[in-house]
Amino acid sequence: MATILQDLWNFFYLQTWDTGLVFINLLTPKIKKGAMYKEGQPGYNGLWPEFIPPNPETDSRSPCPGLNAMANHGIIPRDGRNIPLPFLAEALEKTWNLGAPFCRDTCNSVRKLYKKDTLDLSDLAKHNIIEHDSSLLRSDTFFAPDQTIPDKHLIERLLESATGPATPEHPEGQVTPKDLGKALSLRFAESRRDNPEFSLKFLHAFFAYSNASVFYEILGGDVKTLRIILEKERIPDGYEPFMRSRKGLTMKKQYFRAAHIWFHTNTKLKLKNNEMANEAETQN
Repeated sequence: MATILQDLWNFFYLQTWDTGLVFINLLTPKIKKGAMYKEGQPGYNGLWPEFIPPNPETDSRSPCPGLNAMANHGIIPRDGRNIPLPFLAEALEKTWNLGAPFCRDTCNSVRKLYKKDTLDLSDLAKHNIIEHDSSLLRSDTFFAPDQTIPDKHLIERLLESATGPATPEHPEGQVTPKDLGKALSLRFAESRRDNPEFSLKFLHAFFAYSNASVFYEILGGDVKTLRIILEKERIPDGYEPFMRSRKGLTMKKQYFRAAHIWFHTNTKLKLKNNEMANEAETQN
């Protein structure tokens, strides 16, 4: 009973806090370019700590490129092990301009799902806890047991699907919410067709839309940025989050963007056995 009451209290507390940040973001100007990071912080003046690729023999990594990049730059422990969840929440907030309630809620969920207060990044690769089939960036566990390795084919396919035009802010184009919806449609259909052990519970489908929405908001769908972060798991020099609201990405904004992507997703798309991806995309 005490646990249920604590969970309810945390839910209403974080949602109320988050709602307040929504209004602050609406009423205050966005952070100017070049002013996202304070002196002494990683990212200040466009400079990030040294990138060091992980040692596969000793270092722990996850299916999440953003977390892996943080470890590769030493923003969180480089070995990716025994990371205190409160420390991780603060690091996520400062690195990617995610709202404090969003980060707190995410780490609370991790604590409940894994039943511990520290995290090894590889914990997130355990199948059907947070990691799930039909990921945008990883083949299903049935085909790729090591979910910490980027799937360059899937990443490149996603980037090539970008329909957003090239602009000064997006010099190589932009992956739009509609593009993300189509990409998820294709991944759901591929997994149903090809994976004999396919499963996707409601919670994991929710994670898929949530991940895509965060991915869009903080990386702006920018193809140039995405190629470096997703394939190399490195933060580009000069990078600042495309989410420039004063109080960061709120849970409410993330819910809206997830719904936007879901609206463009065809969960009933079916592929024939010999159907190619580009043919399927024209049906969606």
